[in-house]
Amino acid sequence: METRLNILHLIETGGPGGAETVFRNLVTGLPPDRWRSVPVIPVVGWLHESLLQAGVRPIVLDGDRENTTRLLLRLRALLSRCNIDLVHAHLLGSAVYASLAAFSTRIPVVCTFHGLPDIEQSGVLLGIKLRVISRSRNRIVFVSNALRDSVLSNHSLPERRVRVVHNGIDLKTPTLTGTERAELGATTDEFLVGAVGNLRPAKDYGTLLKATAIARKSGCPIRTVIVGEGHGELQDELIRLRSALGLDEIVSFTGFRSDVPRLLSALDAFVLSSSTEGFSLSTVEALWLGKPVVVTRSGGPEEIVRHEITGLLVPARDPGALADGILRLYRNPRLAKAMGARGTHDVRPRFSMARMIRAYEGVYEEALRHPGP
Repeated sequence: METRLNILHLIETGGPGGAETVFRNLVTGLPPDRWRSVPVIPVVGWLHESLLQAGVRPIVLDGDRENTTRLLLRLRALLSRCNIDLVHAHLLGSAVYASLAAFSTRIPVVCTFHGLPDIEQSGVLLGIKLRVISRSRNRIVFVSNALRDSVLSNHSLPERRVRVVHNGIDLKTPTLTGTERAELGATTDEFLVGAVGNLRPAKDYGTLLKATAIARKSGCPIRTVIVGEGHGELQDELIRLRSALGLDEIVSFTGFRSDVPRLLSALDAFVLSSSTEGFSLSTVEALWLGKPVVVTRSGGPEEIVRHEITGLLVPARDPGALADGILRLYRNPRLAKAMGARGTHDVRPRFSMARMIRAYEGVYEEALRHPGP
């Protein structure tokens, strides 16, 4: 009989977002006969509530981010008190804290990178942080080959201990009420296009707004909906751009929604306008639900979408190219339907949550077998 091992999951954000979703899925999805998960999160928020709903009570290290020494001491105490065998840290900051807390122990740390913005925002201390997480006991995981290659081309990391694990989704079909399109303000005659993701610079929603204006001028009865949390100056800029383009009645921002798969089911097409993207869970979800997709060549999406087969890949930061992709799907319903059907078929063997969990278990077991000196 195998020994049940204790794994501490650590993340520095409370969501909602892709990294937080993967965190939750691992905490709740790892086989309980093999792993005992101890989730540690920074705040009470979306991730906290999501874990509670799944029957998991996380440990909240609230208010410690400004006191590095106190945070490290608390993490070190948790490693000892919970008899932790391995730590899985998501995002760079958590990976650094976990590596420092595990310093001088034989506890390995698996560090997952979800996107370039997390790395690029580290500034002049980035080199030091990468050296910390490169300790010989650690394994470093990227969510796409593109993200790995981009980071390794600019920074020094121990390539022999670098792995790639694609994110996965729960392969289930949402329960529909038949009111989804009406909730999004779309009539049956409109071509409903949707994007999913919090309002952040990397999502480049300005390009999507411009593409919407181009498509509309080209005769497409388009309606665009952007689903995701937003606030501050960036949201204000997008609202101003929407008005300047004359799209106030055409483009809507829904804010955070907990029923994203249900809303995706109402779309005629899914669009991703990112300038850089580590992976894209929402693209996988759209494919699984049979939606034709138009996504930018922004990193991870090229490993998800097969161009001209399951969707269309277009250049990033190019409103005209994005609009051309949307118009092509609108003008060719047969092509759109065929791409959607192939997308559903493509997701099951490549991007299931079960496959992702098995892959991470392989990384965990490797790290535990070869923890380094």
